[in-house]
Amino acid sequence: MKNLAGETKAGLHILKELGEAGIEVVEGEKSRGEVPHTLAGKLADWNFSRAWYYWVANAEEGLPLEVATELHNRKYTANGKRQLETYGQVIRVAGHCGCPPPEEWLNGNGRIDSYHIDSQEGLNALAGAIRSLHDMASSGTGSKELLRLYDKISALYTEWGTEKEQGDVEWLKKMPTILYGNGLTVNELIVAIRDGQEVVSIAKKWKDNERSHGGIAQYFFDYLFNHEEIAGFNYGHMSGPGQPPNRGPEVDPMLRPHYEEVKQLRPKAARSLELCLQALERPGPEYTGKSDG
Repeated sequence: MKNLAGETKAGLHILKELGEAGIEVVEGEKSRGEVPHTLAGKLADWNFSRAWYYWVANAEEGLPLEVATELHNRKYTANGKRQLETYGQVIRVAGHCGCPPPEEWLNGNGRIDSYHIDSQEGLNALAGAIRSLHDMASSGTGSKELLRLYDKISALYTEWGTEKEQGDVEWLKKMPTILYGNGLTVNELIVAIRDGQEVVSIAKKWKDNERSHGGIAQYFFDYLFNHEEIAGFNYGHMSGPGQPPNRGPEVDPMLRPHYEEVKQLRPKAARSLELCLQALERPGPEYTGKSDG
């Protein structure tokens, strides 16, 4: 399966994979894990969550030993970079990289209640076994609902583009919809690059959906002594040289994947951008837990 760690469009891949397997799509809170998404899967008593290159499946009861054993020993027919012999090598009991037989990992009820699934064929097969066990004639999310979710998820994604060029500085802009649990939405990201290789400014704009107001956090950088140094800031209502000592981290795991895209678009600026991001991931020296900005 595709590695979705840090993939900003992870939701679209998840929709496709769950839809093909006939697993119900469930909307939830934004994941703060390695894969940024709001979608998970549900089938009978099984819950499915996407990890970086595999699915994690857990159940309240799980599969009886005879069902789990048949699935584990079933001949694997899909072709790949390395030819596998059985489904037990892609539907890994308890997520064990050694692919042990089910009888070695039974829960207290004599069942298997946890898997890591490494391929679409494996996800399809596990879903089929669960449906057969529960005598489910059909399952999954209907086509109309899948299309609605696809349109909804697609609307969250935009691409980086050049907003303007001023002399030797290019201003790249992206208009995403990055939702936070505290009611904030980051809806604009800006990166300014000089001569195609030196980042001179990083900014984000946000909106407080509960209080109906927004703001900006912008930082300016100078390249000094072989590293990027914060030279100034603008919070909209306050600005100045250097950085506010009581500054929280401005770049978090929700934003990182979007900035990583800039490295692919402007590879000559990748090193400079990385140094700037590292500076913004660190809080100010006097950070108390609540930023002045």
